[in-house]
Amino acid sequence: MIDDIVSIGALAKRHKIGCHVDCCLGSFLMPFLEPAGFVSEPFDFRVDGVTSISCDTHKYGFAPKGSSIVMYHTEALRRYQYYVSTDWVGGVYASPTLAGSRAGALIAGAWAAMTSLGRDGYIQSCREIVGAAKEIEKRVRAEIPELVILGKPLVSVLAFASAGNVNIYDVGDQMSRRGWHLNALSGDMPAFHIACTRLTVPVVDRFVHDLKESVAASRSRPSKSGAMATVYGLHTTTPVAPMLLKEMAARYIDTMYKLDKSE
Repeated sequence: MIDDIVSIGALAKRHKIGCHVDCCLGSFLMPFLEPAGFVSEPFDFRVDGVTSISCDTHKYGFAPKGSSIVMYHTEALRRYQYYVSTDWVGGVYASPTLAGSRAGALIAGAWAAMTSLGRDGYIQSCREIVGAAKEIEKRVRAEIPELVILGKPLVSVLAFASAGNVNIYDVGDQMSRRGWHLNALSGDMPAFHIACTRLTVPVVDRFVHDLKESVAASRSRPSKSGAMATVYGLHTTTPVAPMLLKEMAARYIDTMYKLDKSE
């Protein structure tokens, strides 16, 4: 699913403000949907009102992390990202971004990945990844009545929620025990999601099989005490959940900074 960029762009233009499209996740899938044989929706500079687009080359572009891109509709807009200082004692300083220096190796890695795959490679990658996502969607809708798929997925991400007779977070914990570490979603509709990648393509059957087993295991368990069920279940059990979860997350980061005094 993507936002209605056409309507948002029109709204932004009507109010004379910019419209930025965060295309970080789908940037190397969305442009290739139609050439790969899938339905697409308008999202780029062809949409009236869109002024900038961000793109993560390290996701479905398969480049090293740290080489993300921001594109502007006009050169005039691009100049606002520059940093220029003319009164520094070290002389005139100009940088194309707020960051004064960037690693050339990351940029070279992105260039190598993109030129190696090329347009045809990205089209084939899109065909395989989105095809895998659509196969999972079709089979879950047909074979696992305990789950519902949220919305109408357009690209590679599928979100699963309970149809009412299973604890969705416990299903997520059951999947973790089978080697699938999926992302929990909180809010009015508890859910978890999978972002299909090239690694998902050859294991679609295994994923669906494990998901069926996880649903069955969750339904047979009287206690739902796994990590995902415990943490994200707080949202539905106590009004102080946001405060508790924030503290838990902060303490988790604390442990990452601690040194082992025995070493």
